[in-house]
Amino acid sequence: MATELFLLRQLDAFMAEPNNRDFWYSQKPEPDLAKRLEQLTRHHNGHVRERAVLCLGLMGTVPALPALIERVNDWAMQVRRAARTSILRFIKPENAQSLANCLPNLFRLLDGKRDDHQSLVNQIIHFLALSENRGVLLDILVSQDKNVARAALRVLLEHQIFSEDVLFQRAKQSNDAVVRLVATNALLMRPAMVTTERIARLLKDSYAPIKQAVLHYIVEEKLPVSPSLLLPLLLDRNELVRKRAARLLTAGDVSPIKCYIAAFHDNSRKAEERGTALLGLDEQKYEHVIELALNSLDCSSVAMYKAALLVIVRNLQEDAREYLLKAFTYPSYTIARMVVKTFVKLKLYLTMADIQQSLEAAPTVKHAELCFALARRFNEWNQLILLLSHTNIKANEFTPEAVARWTLQLNRFTAQPSESQKRELLLLIEKHPAITHKDRGCIMQFIGSQ
Repeated sequence: MATELFLLRQLDAFMAEPNNRDFWYSQKPEPDLAKRLEQLTRHHNGHVRERAVLCLGLMGTVPALPALIERVNDWAMQVRRAARTSILRFIKPENAQSLANCLPNLFRLLDGKRDDHQSLVNQIIHFLALSENRGVLLDILVSQDKNVARAALRVLLEHQIFSEDVLFQRAKQSNDAVVRLVATNALLMRPAMVTTERIARLLKDSYAPIKQAVLHYIVEEKLPVSPSLLLPLLLDRNELVRKRAARLLTAGDVSPIKCYIAAFHDNSRKAEERGTALLGLDEQKYEHVIELALNSLDCSSVAMYKAALLVIVRNLQEDAREYLLKAFTYPSYTIARMVVKTFVKLKLYLTMADIQQSLEAAPTVKHAELCFALARRFNEWNQLILLLSHTNIKANEFTPEAVARWTLQLNRFTAQPSESQKRELLLLIEKHPAITHKDRGCIMQFIGSQ
């Protein structure tokens, strides 16, 4: 207590000096002493930081642990030493939960370059691994803080504190998919612990990589699995899960194609499920899948339309160009974005006439913006012509801003406008002076006198 009071008096003396003045500390003082000291652990003066850190350690202020751990990597050696000393004071059974919650902070210390923090981290992990504290690590596997749960699982696995069976039983209740996945992979490394009931549970997990890992395990180990567990996976949103489930069903003399056809033609199912069935038929190389996809383009469901378009693009590649252009005017913006990405990915050719036609048929302003994004693949001056040529359609809501952005890139252009482009631009600028009045000077330097 005497040491603590002595340090507090020293801190008051330091803070009274003009060079140590701190606006937040003096003008907006924190009434709680511990929080005030926590503020001072970030003070610019190392002497102040050192004493604040020592005070917090002597006071046993548990909420200040993250601030103390941060100071372990301080740029001043005296502060680092004081922080380590203070943290070691918290190694008590009643603080096990708080130390476990700080595991992510401790692991980040290992990336610090100012000192070697491995010894401190090892001391705390050794303390948490004691028999009386192990339950704390197991409990925080279901913590709402995913970083804490992942750090705890890392400690439990690396130090083999509990068996994989016990870890899995606890981790399967976690909301964090990564914790469940790591625990699942650890369990699959112990075949004796893999039961039919656990496989059934894992195949129903919402996280696709878990289902992928389990299906891969089943294939490698040649385990018998009931078709009733695999059939729902044919309509999983993840392609790899669908393919592995289909492979296992085929090995069990169950036709995935027949299942997909039945699901596709079942109008009582959701459109998303029927769309997934169409994708599944494509993955299984069904010979009439293109015909089914083309017939599905008349569907009003976005999910079905997207699936059909994906199948058409996968099979026709460059020949899907006309279907993509038509799809660009589909009311859903999601489909339009997919079309743009496909044009770029497949490097399909486009003409200005294609873009102009799409722009005129654009159902929303956001569709029109995508048209101008595609126009960037062409000569910069043609892009400006396109901008100024469609000021009376939905694009007029953003054309002035688009012209301004175009002008900002002007100095990066290498191509000069042709004579025909100059003439067309002069007419458009005169026709729409309100749109180009801010950027008129820059543009006219390239296309003619003002």
